[in-house]
Amino acid sequence: MSTGLQRIHAGIVIIPMTILSIIIIGLAGASYEDVFSSTDIILVNAVSTTLMSYAVPAATVALAAAIGGACYAMGKPESWVAAATALSTALVAWAFGLIVFGFACKQSAVGGELAGKLKGLSGICIILFLVETIYVAVLHLIVAPSGGPTGT
Repeated sequence: MSTGLQRIHAGIVIIPMTILSIIIIGLAGASYEDVFSSTDIILVNAVSTTLMSYAVPAATVALAAAIGGACYAMGKPESWVAAATALSTALVAWAFGLIVFGFACKQSAVGGELAGKLKGLSGICIILFLVETIYVAVLHLIVAPSGGPTGT
């Protein structure tokens, strides 16, 4: 069973995860607009387009994981369904984040035409992955000691 202090720790990680996810969705959308603008055609490498393509779903899943964690943090301490939902969506978000983390590291090494926005997008994707890793660890520490559905 989780205590109020453990739920506060989860809440401390949920807030930056939500903010970073919203920023990533906005930056990826702005980068898409610059790349696929009808007035000016900009050639970018394959890593840039792949990073932009994967960043939006990864940030959306991270946002869903943050919402699931917030529901768990605000719910009943005995709610095993909320705990399982929060942890499973966090693991899916972490898996998406791991893929985007690889593309972001490659984008940082390669560079590109849109250096400002894409460098910012890759940097924030790397930070989001680190925050997701902390979030999964905190949720695991909260959920695992409770002993499972039987409460042993």
